[in-house]
Amino acid sequence: MIDDDGEGSEPTENETPTGGMAETDLFMEMLDAVEDDIADFESRNMDLGANECVFLMFAYLKGYCKEVGVNFNEVFQSFERLDKNWSLEHRRPQAPDHLVLSLSQKERRLMIDQELAPDYLIDRIKIAPLEGNGDSNFKYSVGELEELEDYLAAEVDDSEDDQLGEELGVIRLKIFETLEEHSSK
Repeated sequence: MIDDDGEGSEPTENETPTGGMAETDLFMEMLDAVEDDIADFESRNMDLGANECVFLMFAYLKGYCKEVGVNFNEVFQSFERLDKNWSLEHRRPQAPDHLVLSLSQKERRLMIDQELAPDYLIDRIKIAPLEGNGDSNFKYSVGELEELEDYLAAEVDDSEDDQLGEELGVIRLKIFETLEEHSSK
């Protein structure tokens, strides 16, 4: 069992030795629930970022701590102490780099109005802050940019409006150049 200071202890005569097993089972159920939720997000092609994953894990951890009667803040402080003392070679590798796609407001509006790609690729374009020069910058993974380029290529090829095809071709070229610049590093 876990006592007040977060340390493990032997069960007292009022506690059953299987209490720890029940806690373990509950914790494993919560981990399974997290994995199921993340798999559900991925199956719907939703981009679940690192912040959302951490939030989801903390939400389940808080629920687990409440179920077993452990103070979540103490557990979190213990984790922070452990994390600070953990040597660098044990840390997880960094997430893949995100590439930055810069679009003018006209290009941004064209991407939104044409609805040429799924929402998970276009949503971040809809809520873009403006830079000083009027452009907006968007972070995409390499795979996302490649996918967005594929959608643009299909739209350019199928476009009956030559001017629209040219404007989308300019955006596609920007994406291509961004990918080329990244692959040459």
